[in-house]
Amino acid sequence: MLYGNYDLDMINANQSKHLIIFSSCRLNIFKFIFNYIYMTNDVNNDILEKFNQFQTDFWIEKHWYIEYELSYYSSSIYTVPYTLNSFKLEISTQRYWNQFVNTFLNVTNLTLYHATLKEKTCQYYFPNVVSLTILPPKDTHRPALGTRIIKSLRNIINPF
Repeated sequence: MLYGNYDLDMINANQSKHLIIFSSCRLNIFKFIFNYIYMTNDVNNDILEKFNQFQTDFWIEKHWYIEYELSYYSSSIYTVPYTLNSFKLEISTQRYWNQFVNTFLNVTNLTLYHATLKEKTCQYYFPNVVSLTILPPKDTHRPALGTRIIKSLRNIINPF
């Protein structure tokens, strides 16, 4: 598995494709997670272009499906199912995903922001969470977990 943080040059579909082709013809499993924190606002278009390069026929024919997320200050791209057992659900993140894949089967430790539970729709589902951390909003130390918030939480995790 490849894992990288903050290095925009590592997020390169063509480079990864050539690595796969030349290093092992019999490679059946290829997993990665790349995270990037923006230094400027104009990087978002460059990131989107790089991420879309992982949606070509090469990746689809190998059945290596990719999802990515964009937020105001960071982005992530990863193979599915998501490999790590921990996941942090950021506020106001746009997810570009394959609706037919249960992406987060491996996640058992979930961290999310209280504000995430207030969002009308959540594009995430974590069926195997055993540890949940809810981070409070910055303006209060004791956020209320009302009925609406609890219902939203049931849409994100399996309570049983």
